[in-house]
Amino acid sequence: PESVIKEMVAIQRRFLWTGGAESRKVCWVGWITICLSKNLGGLGIKNLEAFNISFLSEWKWRFLVDANSIWYDLLTCRYGNLCEAVTGADTGSAKNQQSLWWRNLVALSYSVHNQSDWFTEGVKIRLGDGTKVKFWSDNWLGSDSFMQVLPRLYTLSADRRCTLADAGNWCDGIWRQTLAWQHTLFSLEETVTTAGGYLTLT
Repeated sequence: PESVIKEMVAIQRRFLWTGGAESRKVCWVGWITICLSKNLGGLGIKNLEAFNISFLSEWKWRFLVDANSIWYDLLTCRYGNLCEAVTGADTGSAKNQQSLWWRNLVALSYSVHNQSDWFTEGVKIRLGDGTKVKFWSDNWLGSDSFMQVLPRLYTLSADRRCTLADAGNWCDGIWRQTLAWQHTLFSLEETVTTAGGYLTLT
């Protein structure tokens, strides 16, 4: 939590400038400079905020690449699909049932300088056999998901959580979709244009 980090930094600063005493003294050098390495003019003191972000980011990365671990199954039972949770597609269990660690982990990308989701934007999806890629919500073709590019078709989908493997199959070297719809598509909905090319619904 940010409040804990601030308190720990305050302890570091008091020790550096006052030797641990409770009296206040003037800080002659900015804390960012103090945390720089010695060859850059700092003292090499660990930046706790950056260290915490790095540590939590490593956990998010492990959720995407280390699915064969026992802890992965444990967290999946507790919070649902870990890949969807760390990439913002799903938040798993209800918020009041989540641990503080998990809430901080999921919200990490947005908490850094109030920027966009840098973690999700910085990772790439490997399609593989398509069983772990969400057809509508993952950015597997182009820079945006089909949920964003094709909102009309997304609302008409009978299975909005289907994977890429469930959404179609290869026939004579051509991938054809087998999506289920809530009703028969109108003629204008049968062919749609996306940023990545054309997706023809047959």
